[in-house]
Amino acid sequence: VIHPYSLLPYVRSWQLIAYCEWRQKVLLFKIDRIQEARLLNDTYTMPKDFSIEEYLGQNWGLMRGEQRKPEEILLHFGPEAGSWVSEEYWHHSQRVETLPDGCIHFHLTLAVTPEFINWLLYYGDRLTVLSPAWLREEVRNAHFRAYKKYHHIDEEV
Repeated sequence: VIHPYSLLPYVRSWQLIAYCEWRQKVLLFKIDRIQEARLLNDTYTMPKDFSIEEYLGQNWGLMRGEQRKPEEILLHFGPEAGSWVSEEYWHHSQRVETLPDGCIHFHLTLAVTPEFINWLLYYGDRLTVLSPAWLREEVRNAHFRAYKKYHHIDEEV
């Protein structure tokens, strides 16, 4: 039995934030995975102190799990990708700085998740992670692993 608190569209599916009586805590449920549902006559009251923003925290997106501490992030986007990024609301901490050459500095304060790193990788060479250094290294290494994979395939063909 769950007590729904909020329904959120996310990527290509819907997510339900709800209190789970069995686990006795608020959880995130992917609607696509629910195999059966019944409406009960019972009622419940959402706690007045529940905050979706607090529940989701400083993370990027909805992915939960390993919790890092929020940190300052500075990204440099080329003009094309910068225009795409600056048109959207990605995170409550974002701040966009347009540079004279049309590039974008994108400032964030968040707890980095694998989901955020995947978002960075999507932009390929149109993005440079300026800080923190460990995140720049993580993105560089992921691109290098992809390069080696494709380079190896090309040698076999």
